[in-house]
Amino acid sequence: DLTFDIRNDGSNGELNTKVSADFVEKKQLAPQGFDSKELLGRRCVSLDGDADRLVFFYFRNEDGKEEPAMRLLDGNKIAALAASFINEKLNALKKCGVAKDATIGVVQTAYANGSSTRYLREQGLDVQFAKTGVKHLHVVAHEFDIGIYFEANGNIFF
Repeated sequence: DLTFDIRNDGSNGELNTKVSADFVEKKQLAPQGFDSKELLGRRCVSLDGDADRLVFFYFRNEDGKEEPAMRLLDGNKIAALAASFINEKLNALKKCGVAKDATIGVVQTAYANGSSTRYLREQGLDVQFAKTGVKHLHVVAHEFDIGIYFEANGNIFF
């Protein structure tokens, strides 16, 4: 029952201009063509041109402010949520005697948000670090049965 309202699809000849995941993550701004009041309470996503990066965002009212504020879920937050979810399911399997020896780990780069590292460790997840770049993250992720690696700009891999 999901419905999608696609905006900024590149049909105007400018696929990434002021709308890409990179733009939203770095500028901390909603993509061009998004009205915060119109989208209040809706979940939004921004991809880059070849769709290998994505960030989620939403708008919410904040006390004392007339204009809704944009809240960003970047690669750090998305990976932390995904890892927590997968870890919870894996722990449930282990309690049932399934996948007793399975390992799960999250691989981050030096650009990771320190709060995400702390959160992941508090959830009991093994967090390792690698040099920036998918090829470096991928090698470390293979040390686990389930390896999750990401970059803050929205590149996320399992």
